[in-house]
Formats: sequence, structure tokens, C-alpha cells
Amino acid sequence: MADVNVSTQQAEQGKPTWRDFVLPPFLAAFFDSVTEVLDPLPPWARILVFLSTGLAWYGAKRIKQVPKALSTLRKSAPRLLGAARLAVAVMAGIGVVFAFSLIVDLSTPEPCAPATEIRMITAAETLWHLTEKARLYEKEQLADGCAPVRVTVAEAPALGRLIDALNSDWERQDTGGTEPYVRLEGLQPDGWIATSKGEADLVEAAVRDPDLLTIGAPVAGDQLVLAMLPGAARRVERELKAAEGVELRRAWDVVTGKLGMRVARPYPETSAAALSGATDMREAGLEQAERGMLRAPLPSLTVTKLLCAFHARRSEQVALFIPAHSVADYNDAQLTAQAKREGCPEIGLFGSDRLEAVRLQGMHALDYPFVSMRWPRQHSAARQAVVDHFAAWLRAHPLFSESAPQELYDKETLAETRRRLDTEIRPAFGLHVLVDMSGSARELLRAPASAAIRALPDVLGPKDRVSVSGLAAGSRAGPARLDELTRGAGLEELDEPARAVEAAEFRGWDAAVSAALEKVEGDEPQAVVVLTDGRLDNEEPDGDAAATIGRALQRAGPVTGLSVLVVGGGTCRVTALKGTAKPYACRAVAEVPQALADTVLTAKGWR
Repeated sequence: MADVNVSTQQAEQGKPTWRDFVLPPFLAAFFDSVTEVLDPLPPWARILVFLSTGLAWYGAKRIKQVPKALSTLRKSAPRLLGAARLAVAVMAGIGVVFAFSLIVDLSTPEPCAPATEIRMITAAETLWHLTEKARLYEKEQLADGCAPVRVTVAEAPALGRLIDALNSDWERQDTGGTEPYVRLEGLQPDGWIATSKGEADLVEAAVRDPDLLTIGAPVAGDQLVLAMLPGAARRVERELKAAEGVELRRAWDVVTGKLGMRVARPYPETSAAALSGATDMREAGLEQAERGMLRAPLPSLTVTKLLCAFHARRSEQVALFIPAHSVADYNDAQLTAQAKREGCPEIGLFGSDRLEAVRLQGMHALDYPFVSMRWPRQHSAARQAVVDHFAAWLRAHPLFSESAPQELYDKETLAETRRRLDTEIRPAFGLHVLVDMSGSARELLRAPASAAIRALPDVLGPKDRVSVSGLAAGSRAGPARLDELTRGAGLEELDEPARAVEAAEFRGWDAAVSAALEKVEGDEPQAVVVLTDGRLDNEEPDGDAAATIGRALQRAGPVTGLSVLVVGGGTCRVTALKGTAKPYACRAVAEVPQALADTVLTAKGWR
């Protein structure tokens, strides 16, 4: 921060001022010299200099009335007297300019000192609340019109990636071509609002530096609820004969059994709130239901994305397992700004569209502790004092204050839920990523595809395996060629294919996807995802691409389903397939890593 401020000041010193445009160069230089001499003087002394110069000018105008001795001098040395007059006139002009400059300087307030920046991260569904509180905090700290503190807020990474980032000084190895370089994992935080103390404890136990995290007091209170549209809520209340306070197991049996509704939530791999919900389900004896959640509607990475997806296709047959404060946010349309960033429609609600929450017994509390982060080689007592002050202020001004139970989640319970999800509840998943390596995809896909492959561990488990191949044709309408970059790689082995994508030549022509599907080999089931800038209608000169790809997908024994992600502003020319019962999806995307993660989570339900 200090280096940035110094360089900014230097840049400002080099900028031209109004003097450079008003005065000739030699007078501007002379004026700057006078200013440098007079600058240390107090304002009253500088005004005195200005008045003295004015008196000198007045005396020069009255010079004809001086004694005869001066008249004699004028006759004997007219040039000297003319030079004196000219000098006095110049000094008077400079005095006027100096007076104007002094008035401007005295009327201009002193510049504000650079603000201390506090960098915060939190879950997507808490982002809006923390941002609003940060703006309020900044306003309360204003002094003489200056803001001494600026709070920057960003979304926290998924749990596994957060732990990795904390253990690597918030950096990751990346490559440009074949040369490795270090890149920050986004915003390097000073603080983190965790979803629960159990989550914070779980992360702290996995971090190698014992001094990096300091878990503080909670700054909010909440719990998970079942949220649904009003008509569905009335039916649930009639069946349960209560509006709230029913045990989770009984409510789940009524909602999903008797009423035939489906429950949606984000994935526990990417949402701490969903991991908490999975823990409640496990303790309520709903592990069998947990297995079925892989095929739950509206697959989403975060609570915010889930609400956006629900809003786009509202249904009384879907209940949401989400925090109570997110229900209020949805009903108050507070998600609108963030929803636009997520690519979701603007949320504007009417009575029948609003969500109602059914509160349940046997749920734990979401308490949102403030976790301070002290980075090695960057810690300072002064900065930490600012962070601690913001934490204390948040405790006095909670993010939200929903009714919350007393019992907290603990790290052992959350860790056991993660373990069982990874090793017992989730079946092994196979993924084959086909990267379009035709010449036209060089600039559009090289870096995004590599970044997407590196981000796959966020949405994969330890039993999952990934294969990556390059896809191209040697000539126009020529046979498809698959260049294998990795086969059956685990979570710790994805850096190699990511580097291979970055180093690839990307030459040749678009290959037919139908021909590529026939070349996918393997004994284990695998979902295929194609990253391309192509149109998918180049299957046959005058053929039916939807039927050609559909037949190829149906014949591809190990392939459980196909998803195509089109980048670079292209569109999906083939929106549905013919001749296959296997799942198929095609969509144009802007953010490849995010789109691939969403696709993988959806494809996990294809097994």
C-alpha cells in the first residue's frame, strides 16, 4: 500500500499546473522558486509579502513626485530607472499571481490521507449483508470529510480451496505457456466471516500455521429452514398440524413422502451452509435421503445461485433447505444486485412468489464468527488494531439477527460429514473433458480451459477421476483426433493436464463431436464435457446434426451423458438430440471455470 501511495504522489508532482499555462516558462520557473522560498512561511507572513509588493508598485507609479535628487538621477540614468520600473512591475505581477495562488490554497481543503484497507471474505449468501455493514462502518468513521478505513468484501472460496489457499500464503502456481508463475487466489483477506464456529474450527485444524487464524466472537445468528412458496407451506402446515417446531425427520418425510415435493440445496462441497444441512440430515437418520440429493433439482454451488435458479422457475413442488436470513433476503429482493452478477434474472416479487420458512427442531445454530488472518511477513500491530476495531463494531451491529438455537455445529461433526460424503455416500464419478484445440479456439480457450481444469477439485471427491483430451481434425471435415493429456487423474494430479492445455499448439480444424464420442474409451462410466467455440452443426455436409450426435452418444457405452459449453460469444445450434435417452445439455458461457463446475455437479446426477 505504501509503495502505491508514494508512486501516486510522485505522479501528481509531475503533472502540469495552471501556472504552466498562464505564465511564460521563465516566469513560471521564477515563480516556483519564490513559492519554494515562501512556502514554509505561515499564511499571514505570505500575505505581508504580497502587501509589501503592492506598496512597491504604488511607489513606482508616484515616482514623479520624489525629490529633485531622484529627478537628477532619472536624467542621468534613464535606462537604470526604466529597468527598475520594469522590475517593480514584474514583481507586482508575480505578487498578483501569488495572491491568487494563496487564495486557492487557503480555500482548498487538505487532501485526505490514504485510507487503511480491510479485506474481508464471506459466503455468497452473506456477501450482501457484510457489504452493507462495511459501507455503514466507513461512514461512521469519517473525520473532517476523510475516510480513514475502506472495507473491501469478496466471496470466500469453497472449503477445500480455502484451506489450500491458507496453506500456500494465498497463492497458487500457474503457468503462462510453459513458464510457471505465482498468482494470488483473488483477494488476500484480513478477515473471514465463517458460516459457523464449527466451520472455522475445521479450517483452523487443517491450516499448518497455528498463528494464521484467530477465531473471534459471532457477528450474526441464524439457522437452516425449509423454505417454500405459500401454497406449499399451507399444505405442509396442515399435514404437520404446526407452523414450526417440527423435527427435521418428520418434516422431511411429510414434504418428500406424503406431499411428493423435492428438496433442493447447494452442494456441501461448495457451500458451508449445505454442509451444515448434510450434518443435520445425517444426525436425523436421513443418510439415504442424502444419497438421493445428488439428483436434487436446481443443482447450485451456493445459496445465492440456488435462489436465482429457483426464482427463474418457481414451483410449489420444490422446497429449499437454506438459512433463514436468505429467505428474508429473497423476499426483500436484496439479492438483485448480486443476482445480476450471477447472470440471474432480476428478482421482483409478488405475494404468491414470496417464500415462507418452516422452522424445525433438532437444527444447530449458524453463528458466523469473525476470523482474523495474520499473514506472515505482512502483519503489523496498527493494521491488526483496525481489523479488531471492525470486528468489535460488527459484534455491536450484527449482520442479521434471526432466531437461532443454542446448540452449535462442531468441527468433528462437520468433518465426519465431509468424510462420509467423500468416501461412502457419494459414488465414484468419472469425467472426460474434451478441449477444442482447433486454431480458432486458441485465444478463446487456452487460458480459460486450463483454469477450469485446475478448479475441478472444488467439485470433485477423492474417489472421482478425470481424463482430459484435446479435440481437433487435421483437415476440414477430416476425422476427429483425440490427443490424450491425462487419463483417470485424481484431485492431486490435475496440474499436469492444465499445463498441457496451456502449452498446446491449438492448430487444425473443428472436429465432429459425434466422431469424438466414438473414440472415448474406458471401462468405468464417465460424463463427457466438450469445451468449444464451434457450432456443432458441422457433422455432415447436409445432415441432421442432432440425430448424428444423438446416435453417437447412444452408442458410446461408457458415456453417461454429454454437455457442451460454447465460449467466445457463440450459440448452441443443437439444443436437443434425437435417438438417445442419455442426458444432453448445450449452453453458451462466459466464465468457463464456473460453467464447468456447474456442469460437473449436474453430471454427478447422471449416474
